Amino acid sequence: MSSTERRISERVVHRGYGTLECKSGSESVHLVNISAKGALVALLNDHELKCGDTATLHIDLDDERTAVMNGKIAHVKNHFIGLHCAPETENDETLIQEIINEIHQLS
Repeated sequence: MSSTERRISERVVHRGYGTLECKSGSESVHLVNISAKGALVALLNDHELKCGDTATLHIDLDDERTAVMNGKIAHVKNHFIGLHCAPETENDETLIQEIINEIHQLS
């Protein structure tokens, strides 16, 4: 089964910035796409992350708020990191859904 077939939540293209926290520390990331259950990010620096590592993604929003998602690394390909994660709080869930809804309205 491919990763696309396993994915339950639709990912939408969303360019943004954030920070990925994991056991090796914090790294600045570019957000490539997002869903209610995950995200694809690009790391700016070399890394030693691997599938299964626990991670927390802090997504910087335009209005100086931050949405937080906790989970695990689902796949790694060069500097692209796929995350299977969930919003940390109900407020974070609302912020993620607002991002997704806004993108749908623009398309």
